Amino acid sequence: MNGREYWVTAKHILTGAKGKPFGHIDQQTVQVEMLNPGGEGLQWLPVKFTVLQPVEDVDIVALVPANLLLITVKDPSPPIRGEVPQMFSWSTNAVRSILRGAIFSTLLAVRLPAQSPEWVKPSLPSVPSARCCGAVTYDSDTQSTVLFGGGNEAVAYSDTWLFTRTAGWTQLSPATSPPPTSGPGFAYDPITKTAVLFGGNPGNFDYVNDTWTWDGTTWTQQFPPVSPSARAFNTEPMAFDAARGTVVLFGGYVNGGSSWVGDTWLWKGKVWIERHPAISPSQRGTTVAYDNARQQIIIFGGQNADGFLSDTWTWDGITWTQQFPASSPSARTNHGMAYDANTGAVILFGGYSPTGESLNDTWSWSETTWTQIQTPFTPSGRYNSSMNYDPNFKGLLLFGGANGGGYTNTTWFFVH
Repeated sequence: MNGREYWVTAKHILTGAKGKPFGHIDQQTVQVEMLNPGGEGLQWLPVKFTVLQPVEDVDIVALVPANLLLITVKDPSPPIRGEVPQMFSWSTNAVRSILRGAIFSTLLAVRLPAQSPEWVKPSLPSVPSARCCGAVTYDSDTQSTVLFGGGNEAVAYSDTWLFTRTAGWTQLSPATSPPPTSGPGFAYDPITKTAVLFGGNPGNFDYVNDTWTWDGTTWTQQFPPVSPSARAFNTEPMAFDAARGTVVLFGGYVNGGSSWVGDTWLWKGKVWIERHPAISPSQRGTTVAYDNARQQIIIFGGQNADGFLSDTWTWDGITWTQQFPASSPSARTNHGMAYDANTGAVILFGGYSPTGESLNDTWSWSETTWTQIQTPFTPSGRYNSSMNYDPNFKGLLLFGGANGGGYTNTTWFFVH
């Protein structure tokens, strides 16, 4: 597919206008329209960008993600050549779906100026049902984010979905699947090219300690000689430690959610190995992420018998070390957290506060402290969401979650 870049020369301004074909472009700068990065559904913004050669019949198509705009050109003259940038995300079919059957001859990518980090809500043709506690991880072999299970007050799910740059969310029908499970742990292991799924709540609070692996096509139950005890998690408790080539699991809820554990386990492709470090965080349910820039596992906060926590710990493969940052997010549990390769920092979003509030603040961890990030748009307050880094969009993918009013199935991207 051919394409080229045009560079925006003026800041976009919010309007309520709908996207329309722009027509003939033959000036050095021109006004067009683009999707509102923080709006609900298909909202549009005017944009000015510089034209490097005359182009006929331009249609504005889609924002993918916040700093990339797709346009189409019908019968360009002279022909436009070059490769579409890596951030190109939508297939022609997906674009046609958005524009209800419009047919295009050439897709172009328009890269907007570098911006501060922001949350973007795309309009998608299909999405999983509303839920919390779904398990997500990025499968670098198939270049897709994988979602399994999750649930709500009435049901636990056993469905498997992929999010790709060409199709958005697509439900799969693997030959074999784990049983319905809410709140399992899930992490991709690039060494074995499989994603490992552990534990969870089958819907009746009778927690399990099953281990399953996903190979990009189907699920296979594993039967390691030793396993962590049965437990569940509201947010991701596992991450792949790239520096040491192993998946790390910490803590979780046991006994139907009435108590917690604080053990550390490693998944080595076929076996679980428990570690007994000299120092560990207290027992808790919490969120785990791998900090690739500093080659450490990090956990923040969580909940245990003492209440809601706001401490920060790191794992170096041998022991846990408590960090004492100058600033931190407030005490919370059930927050989303993942490493953002685009910013070189671990990003934390939302969670559940001691007063019962659904939070929607964004924080970054880099070096030795937490820094709050202010964005022009943000998802509504939520907890028990699924969050991971998706390199296809050079940003974090946030899906689903719960709040005081129920459950959501919205998808957001945190991009720079």
